[in-house]
Amino acid sequence: MSINIASFNQPTTFKGLSFILKYFLGMSLLCLIFTFFNSAYATCTPTGTTSGTYTYTAATINNDAVLTYTGTIRCYGGRTTPEISGYMCMKTVFTGTTSSNNNFSLPYTVTATVGGAGSSTTNQNSNIWYGPVRTVASNNVISYSVNIKVPARTGSLMAYPKGTYTGTVQLFWDMQASSSTV
Repeated sequence: MSINIASFNQPTTFKGLSFILKYFLGMSLLCLIFTFFNSAYATCTPTGTTSGTYTYTAATINNDAVLTYTGTIRCYGGRTTPEISGYMCMKTVFTGTTSSNNNFSLPYTVTATVGGAGSSTTNQNSNIWYGPVRTVASNNVISYSVNIKVPARTGSLMAYPKGTYTGTVQLFWDMQASSSTV
């Protein structure tokens, strides 16, 4: 008759397995919380003018050519009504020169405001954030305005080649919940 004696340290084995299981469940729960309850992300829908044309005439040839784009922005962070954050930043990205027409381009400047950020009177620098400022909105709907100006060529006898000159401006905005500093 033989006797087999086996030693199995059951509490130590289950302790390691329990730690791994708790760690995995904890990390899964944390990922789930950040996935479904992240309030830092919103879906925004702009409405308004996004393109336009300016036609020079004999009466306007010595005037600034100004195109104005206005509209509203509604942001939804998981609710059915628009939401805003306390502070707003904005920037515009542009080249400052139109496309070439017969090897001739026109310079342009940009002024813009979004939700109180930016300026309607001071020319902007491309790709620079302006703000943060306290968000200005009516019924949680944010207004935007972008002005593109081709300065008049007064005192110049240079004629522009006839045709189309295209300039592009991209408008970006960012809302910050409770920070008034960048």
